[in-house]
Parts: sequence; structure tokens; C-alpha cells
Amino acid sequence: MDYGYVHWNMVYLFGRDDDGNIYVIDEVANRRDMPETIAPDITEMLNRHNVKKNKIEQFVAGGDVFSERGGEKTVAAKYEEKGFSLQRANMNRISGAMEIATRLGDPVHGKTATLFISDRCEKLIGVIPEMQHNPNRPEDVLKVNADDDGDGGDDPYDAFRYGVMAAQSSGGAGVSYSYT
Repeated sequence: MDYGYVHWNMVYLFGRDDDGNIYVIDEVANRRDMPETIAPDITEMLNRHNVKKNKIEQFVAGGDVFSERGGEKTVAAKYEEKGFSLQRANMNRISGAMEIATRLGDPVHGKTATLFISDRCEKLIGVIPEMQHNPNRPEDVLKVNADDDGDGGDDPYDAFRYGVMAAQSSGGAGVSYSYT
């Protein structure tokens, strides 16, 4: 999950097969909604794919969901109350960008893709072509915020990056599911 309120709150369901391929299966996109509203949407996504919560290997999220703000419950604690236990995502932007680029393959050099995105992931599919290299850090992707109307921004990409890093590092055989 890449948490957002004014910006998009993005959640992705990932799967991995025995060959190490990673699949981005579905997305939940919310804006100006609270965890109490988003949690049922996540449950609906899982139900759509007959995935039980106890089959989820991990649910990773950006560090901001763990931030304490003046005695309020953290965003992570609010999701915990709804049955979703969040773990801190690997937020390394450069490693994430490299992992994604490697997994997308390189047909010119005979490298096949090991990362596949379902057409249900409309926001992610829309944002990937817009991502640019950071001119100050060419190995990184440029950070872009959504505008006041929620247009643009890299929120889908960030959630995707967290999920790819979680899926590539998780162990176990057979199909497993992660969501971010």
C-alpha cells in the first residue's frame, strides 16, 4: 500500500509462481477515504479472487502508515482493527526501480519478462509510461505528486514498487499472495 488521503491510496494484490514470476493481479484505488472505508474495498478485491486473508503472505506499506501523530492511532493500527496487519515496505527507490526494470525484461537482449500486470490495474498501467528518470539521480524514478484534482502522481508506482520488492524477497513454494 502506498497510503494517501489527498493523494491516491493504492493497494495491489500480487502473486508469485514457482518459477519466480510476479503477477500484479488487482488494484484498489481510493482518494479522500479513511481506512474504515478502504478496508472493505480491500476485502472485496480479495473475495473477487477467492483469496482468504490467512493466505496472504504479507501486506507491506510505506513508512508513513506507522507514524504517530499527536496521540492518534497510527494508520497501521486502524488497519489492524480491520484485520489487516501491515509491515514496513522496503522503500529503497533505486533498488526498486532496478528490480522492476530487470523484471520487465529486455526483448532486444533476449531477456524475458518475469513481471506481469493484469488489465485490472488501470491506474498502474496508466502511470508507468509517465514515469521518468530523476535528472539528479538517473538510476531513480522522478518523484511526482498528484495535483489537487488527483491527476498524475506516482502513488500507483510507489505501491507497485513496494509490492515487487516484497514479492521478490518472499520465500516459499507454490503460489503465494502479497498485497501492498
